Amino acid sequence: MTTPATPPPSRDTPRAVPPHPTPPDTVPSHPTPPDADARRSALRAGLRLGAVILGLVTVVALLGLLVRGSAAVASLDLALSDAANRTLTGPAARIALGIDLVFGPRVAVALAVAAALAAGLVRRSLLIGARLAVMIAVPWGFVAVVKLVVRRPRPDGDLLLHQLLAEPTSFSYPSGHTAFATALCLAILCALPAAATRFRIGVGIALAALVVLATAWSRVALGMHYSTDVLASMLLIPPLSLLLARIITRTVPDHGFRDRIVA
Repeated sequence: MTTPATPPPSRDTPRAVPPHPTPPDTVPSHPTPPDADARRSALRAGLRLGAVILGLVTVVALLGLLVRGSAAVASLDLALSDAANRTLTGPAARIALGIDLVFGPRVAVALAVAAALAAGLVRRSLLIGARLAVMIAVPWGFVAVVKLVVRRPRPDGDLLLHQLLAEPTSFSYPSGHTAFATALCLAILCALPAAATRFRIGVGIALAALVVLATAWSRVALGMHYSTDVLASMLLIPPLSLLLARIITRTVPDHGFRDRIVA
């Protein structure tokens, strides 16, 4: 029996459309984890900067050992101490004693905590307050270590015209008061908002320099330190604090931190 042929499809007959493939289920997007290479790079940079910090501290300690054994430096230090001590008349003596109290160990700790809390509240960032505290405490701690390494005796107060304070029992090199004042001022400058004008930054730098120089003068004038002690603190703390600020900025980034100073 012959099967009838299938008639060709008419133009009016609709063609079957193949079904579209069902799209796969949409996978919810997750936040991208931090890049491991970037973290390793930041860690290596932090280690390099940390090595530079240790190198600076070592150099200052070695210089202290040289200064301690130099008769020429000792003679110059005594002459400068005598000249500075003779300026302690009237208001100058009260200013020097006030600086001794404010930047002394007990009050300095409370001052550092208050500055850190104030920075965190004003900038509305606990991280900025914590950074400020670290920038003060770590350089101050390095100075304490250098003191123990160099072990330089304090100046002899009996040689001074105006002996206003008892001779401390701690070592002399470098100056802890000057180190604290320098670290505090730099930490506050680094915590300034990025939108601060150049005029305000300039005023802040000028005030910081005045505080540091006044502190250095007071320590020598009161016979608490030699001039080379305060000079060592003024030379060590600025690069130490700024390198520390760079390490903190690289490892814990925060756009509110002062990038202009640490850059």
